[in-house]
Amino acid sequence: ILAKTAKTSFDNSIKDFSAELVSKLFDNSPVDTGLYRSNHTVSIGSLVDQEQPINDKSTVIYNARMDAKSYDSSRDSVVYIQNNVDYAEKLEFGHSQRQAPQGIYGQTLSSSTFKFLFKD
Repeated sequence: ILAKTAKTSFDNSIKDFSAELVSKLFDNSPVDTGLYRSNHTVSIGSLVDQEQPINDKSTVIYNARMDAKSYDSSRDSVVYIQNNVDYAEKLEFGHSQRQAPQGIYGQTLSSSTFKFLFKD
């Protein structure tokens, strides 16, 4: 019973962290058209290769929660959080000097991981 409780707790933490990370990525994303901001995607076990339409934050977070919901540590080893717009890599390396000169994923992951590990 203890092992099952620990597994459930771990799985829920992964799901919550994935959704929280997407929320922070959304907030930290530079905005021109909103396409990049709408394309932070969660997938389990394998990468996805499609762009998402432009959506508001609640839709993006809802989609991330639904995608992360299927995570099960007994069969899944990887949760991917990615952005598939063709200019995402440029943004990560500082292309948006005014809005995200240090990139998005590296900065967000670093601060979110620290907050997640040391929360109440």
